Amino acid sequence: MQTYHNWMEVTTYWTMGGNAIATCPAGFGGKEHMPIGIQFAGKPGSDFDVLCFAKAYEDIYDFAERYRPSMLDDSNN
Repeated sequence: MQTYHNWMEVTTYWTMGGNAIATCPAGFGGKEHMPIGIQFAGKPGSDFDVLCFAKAYEDIYDFAERYRPSMLDDSNN
């Protein structure tokens, strides 16, 4: 997608529909290796289920630790 606004066109409908939504990191893509996210959607009122699914996804893929920004390391404090 060319712009942030193009991306928002895809995700806004789920949120405006009252659906439960969670977004997690999913890797890097393109020639610039920009971050990519994955969005999980559930029916309205299923917030806890969607969050549990997103947590399970993050536990399996562990992007936060595998690609931890160096600015968060203790040695930089």
